[in-house]
Amino acid sequence: EGRQLAVFACHYGDKEALGRVVEELSRRKARVVNSLNVQAGSPWNVVGAGKKLSEEDLIRAAGFGERTVNNAFNFRVKKSCEKRRISGYVK
Repeated sequence: EGRQLAVFACHYGDKEALGRVVEELSRRKARVVNSLNVQAGSPWNVVGAGKKLSEEDLIRAAGFGERTVNNAFNFRVKKSCEKRRISGYVK
């Protein structure tokens, strides 16, 4: 039996509904590494036509994406900083 991997799943509903989805995946022997629940208000919000997401929601989504990449590809996403940018300069 091969390794099952879900890179991204989008679910519209309440927090308990997402919990049931995670439980069902676990029951089917899928390992759930990371999940994100954002109260979008309506399915239209996913395409940008509904309630606007708050800054907190966007920060949580960015963290979710970073953790997903870290776990899926064993790769560390790092923010660019001035110290890293100039590290190759000759002194």
